[in-house]
Amino acid sequence: MNDLFWFRRQRVLYDAIGSWKLKAKDFAAFNQDSGEVRSFFASLFGIFNLRINNRNHRKLCTIDRQIGYIGGFNVGSEYLGEDEQFGYWRDTHLRVLGPVVEALEFHFEQDWDAASRERTDWSTAPIPPLADSTDRVPAQIVTSGPTSETEYLKNMLIQMIDTAEKSIYIQSSYFIPDASFMDACRRITLASGVSLKIMIPNQPDHPFVYWATYAAVGEELELLFLSDVADSSLLTREKYAARPWMIRFKESISRLLSPIL
Repeated sequence: MNDLFWFRRQRVLYDAIGSWKLKAKDFAAFNQDSGEVRSFFASLFGIFNLRINNRNHRKLCTIDRQIGYIGGFNVGSEYLGEDEQFGYWRDTHLRVLGPVVEALEFHFEQDWDAASRERTDWSTAPIPPLADSTDRVPAQIVTSGPTSETEYLKNMLIQMIDTAEKSIYIQSSYFIPDASFMDACRRITLASGVSLKIMIPNQPDHPFVYWATYAAVGEELELLFLSDVADSSLLTREKYAARPWMIRFKESISRLLSPIL
């Protein structure tokens, strides 16, 4: 009976600020099918939130404790190319199998407990046997957040940049680097001659964020990056220097807000 309950457990956790348009009625059918829904640090007055700098930006999904999805996919028609305001939009998402899925569930459980003020224990649930496969790549989940004492994710990225030998491709919809990150980028390109390419959206989905701005698996991501180059335009020093004063003003304001974005 406990096993059956585990496999029918369906939970959805969304960020109260990023998904502020969602209403309880949107989940009526899901709740009737034994689904549970929580909002992360819900607002008391609409979009005005005292915890605006402590948001949940994770995009993960786990299925039957065997399959996990993690990456950049937002849930919305505007990210499917169906919104004229955003136009073409492509995100990268990964499908993972194996023990790494347990790590994803662990972090989801932590966020769920913070949002629902309860303590769940999923560790006692049975783990289905994983199908044998020879196509395996080591994986590790690294997280950071406003409450983290150490910036694990940023430090890991800086270490990867410092050890690069040939090229670095950075593709981000929300690229707001701090001084230490940009120092690492300059250091590796000047000292080692490593090719560094950075791609950001031409059409933002969030204006404040926008203006503030290994073997087999690596090759696939590199090809995706290069395919997106065809739909991008090169931002030269001359184009950047010629940007309108209104854009400069937005950049200045957004830079002040960057610690909470």
